[in-house]
Amino acid sequence: MVDRKLSFYEKICKVFGKVKIKPPKQLREEYEDQILFCHLQLTPKEVFSTAILFPVIIFIISYLIFHFLGLMSNQLLGILIIFTSVLFYFFLNYTKFLSRLYRSKASSEMVLAITYMAIAMRISHNLEKAIEFAAKNLTGPLGLDFKEIYWKLRTGEIKSAEEAIDEISRKWRSESQEFVDALSLLKISIAEPSGRAERTISEAVQIILNETRDRLKEYVIEMRTPLKMINAFGVLMPLLIMIFLPVIGMFAPELITPASVIVLYDFVLPFILYMMLSQYVYSKSSSYHQIEKEKIKGYSTKRQIALIVSLIIFSLSLYFLFKLSKLDLSKFDNSQFNFSMMFIVLLGLSIALNYIIRSFRYKGMSKDLMKIEDEIPNFLTQLSVVVKTGKPIEKSFEELLPRLKKFKIRMVVEDILSRIRGFGMTLDKAITGEGGVISKYPSKMLRIALENIADTYKRGTLMLSVAVRTMQEFFDNLKEIDRTSNEVLSETASQLEITASVLAPLSAGIVIGLVAIVISMMTFFAPQFENLSGFIGETATSTLSIFGDMQDQMPFAFYQLSIGIYVIELSFILSWFTNEIKHGENEIEKMANIGKTILISVVVFAIVSSILYYGITGIINFSSLTYI
Repeated sequence: MVDRKLSFYEKICKVFGKVKIKPPKQLREEYEDQILFCHLQLTPKEVFSTAILFPVIIFIISYLIFHFLGLMSNQLLGILIIFTSVLFYFFLNYTKFLSRLYRSKASSEMVLAITYMAIAMRISHNLEKAIEFAAKNLTGPLGLDFKEIYWKLRTGEIKSAEEAIDEISRKWRSESQEFVDALSLLKISIAEPSGRAERTISEAVQIILNETRDRLKEYVIEMRTPLKMINAFGVLMPLLIMIFLPVIGMFAPELITPASVIVLYDFVLPFILYMMLSQYVYSKSSSYHQIEKEKIKGYSTKRQIALIVSLIIFSLSLYFLFKLSKLDLSKFDNSQFNFSMMFIVLLGLSIALNYIIRSFRYKGMSKDLMKIEDEIPNFLTQLSVVVKTGKPIEKSFEELLPRLKKFKIRMVVEDILSRIRGFGMTLDKAITGEGGVISKYPSKMLRIALENIADTYKRGTLMLSVAVRTMQEFFDNLKEIDRTSNEVLSETASQLEITASVLAPLSAGIVIGLVAIVISMMTFFAPQFENLSGFIGETATSTLSIFGDMQDQMPFAFYQLSIGIYVIELSFILSWFTNEIKHGENEIEKMANIGKTILISVVVFAIVSSILYYGITGIINFSSLTYI
């Protein structure tokens, strides 16, 4: 059995699953298939019990909190019911969403699985070794399948490697016939002569490459309509509603309460957006650049520093929230605008810096590693030429250096040579041993290449030449798929990125600025309305007074805080999915870009709303208008 920690979802289900609620027969069968497919350590009863109990408990707790605080209203109750219904739908179908995500991730791993197996089989021509190599290097859902069948092979539960391949084929036949065909070709190649086996293995790789290209195109076509719907109903519609909230607050202030706006914009809408994106916008189809952040020296320390800095800035934001609580919120003034804006800016800054600091300094290293990864095929091509001479590997690397004069990967070769010469290490120790080269360059692609070079060299330089040529083809193919993926998905990623960093904060900033101006004007003119009753009549005065009443029903600070927090959440969710599409498993680039997007979003929101409010109120002299 594959040993792994329980996910957060599985832990929740284990807690609520203690109360056994039996699902309907059809749903139970669906859960069984989805649980088995996703390798979840759960039962259908645990999943169904969680889907019912978790939303109900969240509703009860929320209701009690708002009731004791005196904030409960019919509008808030309706929003809580909607949120509970969405939460129930999410947990009821979570295993379905997860299996869909697993299928997407596994589809992107299929090309890696076949090429990993092809590398191993060209080196040792052993199917079990090929399964072991794929299980070792695959990290996603398909990797779990390979690890599981390899475990079964080792324990004798499966008698042969051919049976193991058949088990994987049965699981994925309905998802990708081409993947199954490629596996069949690899299995057939074992019984073929070396020349024909080589052609069969190449054919298997080509089949999965062609299938991956076609899937990429289908994926983008299928995603266009859901993405437009997400933009329309998950992003643009809430922003439009945001524009009309002040109008509703003027004419029907009892419908707009601080608690209802905060719950709607800071809890319900972000969760619905996340749920929609998690269903339709999957991860990057393949990722050539894979930086292993957990192997970066000092990364854990940098993560702790980032957390401390974030907490300090967040504490400072709470100071402005405390200052805001001391104001009379029923009377709008500049302090109310400034304190609430400072809280939003510092809150966004604390989140952004948490990601930026964690990637700081490593951003340059990430760029260098990406450059080195891009140069791996050229390095392997040159290495395959020099090792054919049969010279010791040290001499081969020395001959390789002049050929790599203008490449960054030259540093890697120099580091290997320095360990062999200076410390008398073997090639294997210089690469994979304690203090070896792969500990200095935390790149999965580079690690795979160097580990295979070290392992194959033990079998002789002729075998090394064959293995290096095979790996060179593998990296070339993987780079091509990655390039195609970036080209095909660039439009989708750009739409989400622009919305996260510009459109959403710009729209929210304009709305907040205009609302601040309107409330400022109405607060100033409210006392004048009573003086007009003798001239325009009680009915007209009553009509005008509704503009002054809006501030009493929905203080501007609550409005600004709820919308500002919503902008931060929106930017985070959209940038997370955008970077999942753009950067895949390159965690350093993802963290840097998420932090940058949130920072830009908060700055745009603060600048636009402040310029609009202070610019217009600075131009218009309200006092002079009272004499008109």
